[in-house]
Amino acid sequence: MTDINRVLLAPYSTKLSTWYLAGGISSSNCIAAYRPKGAASLAASYSNIANPGTYDAALGTAPTWDATDGWIFDGSSQYLKTGVIPTNDQTWSIIIRFSNSSTTTAYQTICGDGYNPSLSIWVDKTSNNKFDWDNGGETVGTRPALTNGVVCIAGTKAYKNATDEGITIIPFSGTITDDMWIGKNNYATPYWWAGYIQALAIYNSTLTSTQVSAVTTAINAL
Repeated sequence: MTDINRVLLAPYSTKLSTWYLAGGISSSNCIAAYRPKGAASLAASYSNIANPGTYDAALGTAPTWDATDGWIFDGSSQYLKTGVIPTNDQTWSIIIRFSNSSTTTAYQTICGDGYNPSLSIWVDKTSNNKFDWDNGGETVGTRPALTNGVVCIAGTKAYKNATDEGITIIPFSGTITDDMWIGKNNYATPYWWAGYIQALAIYNSTLTSTQVSAVTTAINAL
């Protein structure tokens, strides 16, 4: 590679490495970011790239992994623990890029903590094939669930591929005590995720719609 190519590619490489801060998000607000897509190995994919060594993903039961698809969850036994316990003030955000969501499993947790209250994104294929969004109580989305895409909770709003779902997530009642798990809810009744996850980030702030759009663009470029 020539020197000029290195110079031209450097800004793009830097943007990819900090995709979770797109749109001007402060690094102090990203509690955890994981990028299994493109990781060097399964072990490397567990690193919290926003704050290595803090809130690294821990087993559970290891998902399958490859550098193209990221984490591949079987819908029955595989999940990871983040150690992140959200607060109860509805200011937190989470964004996830996923693919190959099961079209048959009835009720699944892509990522979340308890059942209710919680900060969680669910897929409900039992009756309405819509996302259930939790940042407090459970609120059902208005549009069909995606098989592939980017989903986000930002405060009391929910987004699919940076498009506002047009709902207001209902407030907290109770206290969150469980940490967030990936591929399964942290709850007595397990709801397993069957699908792939390419990247995921958790924030202790409410992303603006502009930031949601910027991170969605950045996460899709990985």
